[in-house]
Order: sequence, then structure tokens, then C-alpha cells
Amino acid sequence: MKIMSILYGSMPRSRRLARALSRYYSQKISLEALDEIYRKELKRYIDFTLTYNFFRISDGMFRWDDLFNPLAEYMKIPVNGLKRFYDNNFFFRQPVFKEKIRYETPVISEILTKDLKLIGSLDRINRISISLPGPATLVANSLIEGSSYTSTNDLARDYIEKVVLKEAENAYKQGFRHIDLHEPELASENVKADDYIDLYKRVSEYFRGFIWIPIYFGYNSRNIKILAEELRDTNIILIIDLATKNIDIEKLRNDLSKTKAVGVGLINSRNTKMEKIAYIREYVATLEKTLSNIEDLYLTHNTNLEFLPEKVAYKKIRLLSKFT
Repeated sequence: MKIMSILYGSMPRSRRLARALSRYYSQKISLEALDEIYRKELKRYIDFTLTYNFFRISDGMFRWDDLFNPLAEYMKIPVNGLKRFYDNNFFFRQPVFKEKIRYETPVISEILTKDLKLIGSLDRINRISISLPGPATLVANSLIEGSSYTSTNDLARDYIEKVVLKEAENAYKQGFRHIDLHEPELASENVKADDYIDLYKRVSEYFRGFIWIPIYFGYNSRNIKILAEELRDTNIILIIDLATKNIDIEKLRNDLSKTKAVGVGLINSRNTKMEKIAYIREYVATLEKTLSNIEDLYLTHNTNLEFLPEKVAYKKIRLLSKFT
């Protein structure tokens, strides 16, 4: 078994970025000045994290207000009101699909490529992942109004075809080798992973790098087992949350018995308490012994680091780096 550490998802915003956003919204600085701050934050994060031997990191999602915005704007979809983001004290602007998606260019990968070029980090693009909401999570947290889509499945398919595939194709062309499709919804008991297997496989046809599906805020045994079995022979890797609640090791072995690679979230991103290195090492040793079928084991945090104060997030990154 090969063991590597990875980072994914959003980072907390620094005071500098928070001040810049406040000044921008009050029209005290220009968009160009704000863009410069975004790039400084990205450079600081990349320079710090890639000092360590992480197999891959995320884009930090500094330009994202939440998992769905500004993507909704890029899709020409309005947002309305605030909705709680699962069981967190965090709210997002809910996309409202009154019309079908219009996504003219792969904005996410284009902006990130431009940022990496301007900060002199384009040579590290193959170790950085772009971030997108997964189809199950997008439809569960959106509203469909009028005759735009006949069902959530209809919306999910259109989102994959018009947004994700376009981003995947352009991302690979630009040099990215990692894409994250965030799917906290799959930890819920209200959704069946079966409904999305074909869509994930569709993305796999377009992107020859690594496709990661982070599933966080809980553990749905049925969904994990189905995904692990159905996606075994693809380039798709699940990232599962093992820090929110204790998962019986025998259940874990059964659920992951058909897969060859998995990411495990052992560092808790919703708790400021620092994990003990000895405990993590002991748990990893147990996984090595129990999950004998796993060829590649990726150690990570259990959800987005943005839920932590910035200083604590960076401390947890340093902790995780000890297992690279």
C-alpha cells in the first residue's frame, strides 16, 4: 500500500482578503486591485503547501463565496435568499433555475490558469485541483422553477454536459491533472448514489487525470459501497469522512472491499483541537492491515478547511504534511 497526503477544498480567508472584499463592495478599491489580493493569497497558500510533499492540493477556492457561487453567475443562473449549508453555521445563496444553464466558456479553469501564470506557479499546475460542486449536491441545494427542467435528474445531466465536461476538457488541456467534484449530499440518507454513477463515468471519459469525489459531513455506508464498486475501474477516487463520527473498521473494510484507491479524512476540519500524531499513525497502521486490497491510500482532512480559523487551518496542514 502506498500512502500519500492530499489537500482539497476551500481555505479560510485571511484578514487581508476579507478587508479587500469589504473595500471592494463599498467601492473603495477596483476589481483589478481585488484580483491582485486574490492572487497574493493564492501564491501564499501554494508556496506554503507545496513546500511539503503533498501528492496534490486544491486551488484554495479563494474566489468562491461558497460551493455554488460565483458558479451560478457564470451559468447565468440567479440566486435568491440564504440557505444553511448542511449542519454548519454557514449560509449560501441558493441557485434558482428558472431557465436552462448557459455556460459559454470554462470560466473556472480559465481564471485559475491565468492566476497561476501571473503568480509564476504555472509549472505546478499538475499538482493543483480545480473545484466544482458535484451533481447530487448542486441539485439538492438548488431550486427549479417554471419549465426550465422537468426533474432534478434532468438538471444534473445538463449541469454535467454543459459545465463539468467543458471544464474537464479545458482543464486537462491547460495542464491540470486533478478535478474535485464536491458531494457532501452523498453523506445524506436522502440520496442514492446509484442515480449519479453514469454521470461520474461520463466525466471520466472526458478527463484522463484524477477525478476526486469528496463526501463529507458524515458517512453513508450504502452510497460509499456502491460508488466504490461501480467506479473501481475508473480514474475516480472517493474521499470519505472518517472524522465526523466513528466508523466500525469491519464496516469500512466491507464497504471498500472492491476499490483500489481511497482518500480518508482523518483530520477534523470543524474542530480546532489538534489531533495527536501518535493516534493518526496508529489509525493508519490499522487501515494498512485491514484494507489489504487498497493500493493507494490518501490521507487528508474530513471537509473544507475554511471552517477553521486561518492559523489553525495552517497548523492542521503542517500536521497532515508529517504523513507525506
